Amino acid sequence: MKSTKIYSLFAFAAGMFFSAACSSDTSNSPLMTGSVGDKDFESLQVVYSLDGDRLSTVYQEIDPSADGTFSFSLDLPEKTLDVAIYVDNDIFGARLEEGKTVHVDIVRDGDAREIRFSGDNTDASNVYNAYVKAYDIMKYFSIDPSMQKTYEEYRELLDSEHDALKSRIESLENRKLRKYYTSLSEGMYNWSKVRIMLDKAYDEDMEVSDIPGYNEIIEGIDPNDIISVRTNLIYTWLDARCKQSGESENPVESSIAAMNIADAEVTDERCRKALMSYIPYIFQMSGPSKADIDRFMAEFSEFAKENPQLIESTKRQLVPEPVIAQGSELPYDPVLTKPDGSKVRLSDLRGKFTYIDIWATWCGPCCMEIPHLEKLADHFADNGNVQFLSISTDTDKDAWLKKLEQDKPAWPQYILDGEENDNFMKAMGITGIPRFIMLDKEGRIYEADAIRPSNEKIIETIESLL
Repeated sequence: MKSTKIYSLFAFAAGMFFSAACSSDTSNSPLMTGSVGDKDFESLQVVYSLDGDRLSTVYQEIDPSADGTFSFSLDLPEKTLDVAIYVDNDIFGARLEEGKTVHVDIVRDGDAREIRFSGDNTDASNVYNAYVKAYDIMKYFSIDPSMQKTYEEYRELLDSEHDALKSRIESLENRKLRKYYTSLSEGMYNWSKVRIMLDKAYDEDMEVSDIPGYNEIIEGIDPNDIISVRTNLIYTWLDARCKQSGESENPVESSIAAMNIADAEVTDERCRKALMSYIPYIFQMSGPSKADIDRFMAEFSEFAKENPQLIESTKRQLVPEPVIAQGSELPYDPVLTKPDGSKVRLSDLRGKFTYIDIWATWCGPCCMEIPHLEKLADHFADNGNVQFLSISTDTDKDAWLKKLEQDKPAWPQYILDGEENDNFMKAMGITGIPRFIMLDKEGRIYEADAIRPSNEKIIETIESLL
């Protein structure tokens, strides 16, 4: 249960820290123009959240011209918007403003890409780009255990990045911008510290509240400050407050406790709205039954009564997890696509005890399981009675292929395309990944939600079933 809580926060917040501020205006000018200098990139995205809500983050694919140039426009509800720019796996930041155009040139500098700004808002864009780089979550953990740093090393790195960013922010001439980015940086600095603490607690099987500095961060969070939404701290605060109040293992009771805390302590409309999205999101990850959903919706409808559209959308999204009994047939037999484009049904692969990994390249916890799965597959490499399959749910097939080329896994890899993904995930009741599934040699369900490769008992569990 503890690891689920840790990684629900990790998966929810990873990489999503984009913000908006100030007042409204209108203009026909493009907000951003730019170019990507190298022609071998596969994906260009502008990523933003208009209201700061993590669950409303938009990943907008940009189709540049043949020469690599592009422009970006958007109707802003507020005058300015901080956005991230993704070029494949490289991430940058820029500040947009109605009536002004910032120009970005993304160029190669040796093996790495860098961004250069011209036009409007160059100083603010340079600061926000430094902010994005400083608090890039991928700096503070590694999916490869051999590359993993210690807690102390990650903290030292984070402190160094924070101090360098602080100096950069202080160089801004605009006092309001200095104040805003200082608040944003301090919030994300504290959240990043919590994120590193959560990893330490998970790795060492300890309570995160026992780590020096954690309780002070929680006590300093203002759940009525919009900065706490834009830096993920409000979700950290709510999780901690639920735990302090005696969190229940029952997902409905836990969700009701969270709603009661938010009702009592959160008055800011924007902050309340963020929690109205977060609480159902975490509840859904528990794989609730119909009875759980009915009870949750009764409480949630009162909690979110000022937002009837959110109540209706939440009701549509909460689908009961089907009860899949051991020995039952697969509720849906998906068509799997291989890296070379050829296809096979999952049922065609039966004949051995099968351990399936449902994952995606964007999912941090999924990637953290890969080294453990690699060791597991290697341990059973000479055993003809068991097979290991990884099935990706990526919508970006190029990102999946790039990851395979990078990792070169020795066990079979597949991807679920389009409707196959939707149909399989819905039939299996999978609302969060990673998910691991065990099938017997006839292709029937042995365990619909199996233990992870990182579990110390995984080898003896599989050996006992062969």
